Amino acid sequence: MLGDQTSSRLEVLSTDRSGRRTAADEERQHIMTRMPHPVFTLVAAAWALPYLASKIEHALHGRLGVHGGPTVTAGDIDHYGGPAQIAAAQWGNTAVGAAIVLITLLPLLPITRSWNRWVRTAPLVMAGAMVLGMAVLFLVRVLAGDGGTSFTVYLFVWAGLLGLTIRSGLTRQQPRAGAIAQLSD
Repeated sequence: MLGDQTSSRLEVLSTDRSGRRTAADEERQHIMTRMPHPVFTLVAAAWALPYLASKIEHALHGRLGVHGGPTVTAGDIDHYGGPAQIAAAQWGNTAVGAAIVLITLLPLLPITRSWNRWVRTAPLVMAGAMVLGMAVLFLVRVLAGDGGTSFTVYLFVWAGLLGLTIRSGLTRQQPRAGAIAQLSD
């Protein structure tokens, strides 16, 4: 009995000499085209907006730090040399935050639907690891007594949202064009 099931399965998965797609091709395409859930993706991208707004506001005024972050000391300010250097650093942080937003939204672009899910997800994994690393760094500062608990919690939530986006991109299947056409009929 088991041999019959195995042989019929092998027949279904075998290469079709006429050039038609086989069940194996369909399964491979099914696995490789999983897309992140749009809700997770949009929430993770939107969660970055307060960070971007804070960094822009600090850059415009040449201030060091972030809203809800650790206390900035005079030594921290002296380390940068002045408001112009602080503003440049804050604009750099703004650019990094904006890049994370774009990387988060990238899988929603129609052009990426044909990409392998790992190619589409790898930049998001790197961005998530960076945000998680920042969260851990700020947690160490909170534990050292520098303050910044609210910003640290914010970073952990952001990292969690990016993690959910990554996970959904690796496990959620994108509807195929044929399935969408059948639904619209």
